[in-house]
Amino acid sequence: MLIGSLFSKVFGSEYPGGGMIYCSQSLKFLKPIYPETKVKIVITVKDIIQEKNRVVFSTEIYNENQECALTGEAMLMPRKDENCE
Repeated sequence: MLIGSLFSKVFGSEYPGGGMIYCSQSLKFLKPIYPETKVKIVITVKDIIQEKNRVVFSTEIYNENQECALTGEAMLMPRKDENCE
């Protein structure tokens, strides 16, 4: 679960500058990640639901061998003053 918490760091402080509400996150653990392992986080916009003010993201973490170690999906609610287009 510790490695999955990296997504909340990205959404909470780095994208899109704060103010997002984290609605849900699914996680599927595919490979182990050990301490001191360098990882690559990939977050991609999957869907924009304007009528509900929600954005769905695919979330993935890759290990040092470029193998997908964790995959999932996150749903967030942007601030009302931001444009979801």
